[in-house]
Formats: sequence, structure tokens, C-alpha cells
Amino acid sequence: MRSSENPVETHPDLYGALIREISIIHQQFSTRANQDLKNLNLNFSQLSLLSHMMFLKTPASITELADQMDLNQPAVTKMVQHLAEQGWIEMQPSPEDARKKYVVLKEEGRGVFMQAQQALFPLLQLSFDGMALQEAHLTLHQLQQIRKNLARKL
Repeated sequence: MRSSENPVETHPDLYGALIREISIIHQQFSTRANQDLKNLNLNFSQLSLLSHMMFLKTPASITELADQMDLNQPAVTKMVQHLAEQGWIEMQPSPEDARKKYVVLKEEGRGVFMQAQQALFPLLQLSFDGMALQEAHLTLHQLQQIRKNLARKL
């Protein structure tokens, strides 16, 4: 294959199958995760927001979270409302601009995040059964590349 050829153009069935598998995996994992998280009064989307907040270096507004997670603002607002009602996050005014509010993860939110990880551990074991550590590292690297590509603006 010449270096100028695009493998997606020369093998569209293969790359289409990859995207289908990613979509199916996401759907199956989300459905099962939602079942496993029900006892915590949490769903997989809300857990994704908690997870994102666990690793933030600086506080973020709802708009900033929506941009960072590539979600629409109403969806993030709804998740934030649920997490705040549970006592896992709180809204704090910005010290620079009183009109701006930051979403802040509370210790209770960190605790429920840890409980959720434990609740999902059996699902993770099932999901990666038969995958060697080296394969997992390679798969992670490849998925990170896809995510970076998708984050680029067209």
C-alpha cells in the first residue's frame, strides 16, 4: 500500500466494523453498568461526570464541563442537578465573577465514585476476560488515538 492511500478508503468494511463494535460495546457496557449502579442511585452517564470531576485540576462551570465532555449543556445540567440532590457535588460561586458558578465534587461524591468502581469491578472482569495485559495496553493506546482524532475540529 502506498503511503498516500487512506486505509479507511481502501478498507471501509473493516473500519465500519470497528465503529460498529465500539458502538455495540458501549451500549452493552452502559446497559449492564446502569443495572449494577442502580443501588447507588447512579447511572453510567452520571458516573462519567463524577469520573471526569475526580481528575479535574481546576473547578469547572456547567458550560465548561459540557465542552470538556462533548455533551450538550442541558444534559450536563440535568446530571449536575441529580448529583447535587444526592449531596455528591455542590455549586460554588467564582471568586473572580459572582455570576459564574463552579461545580465542585464533595467528599461524598468521591466516596460514591469509589463505591461505583467496586460495583463495576465484576463487569470489568467479564468485559476483559481473555485479554492479556499487553493487549489491554495496546487497545487502550489505540482507543486513545481514536478519541484524540475525534476531538479535532473538522
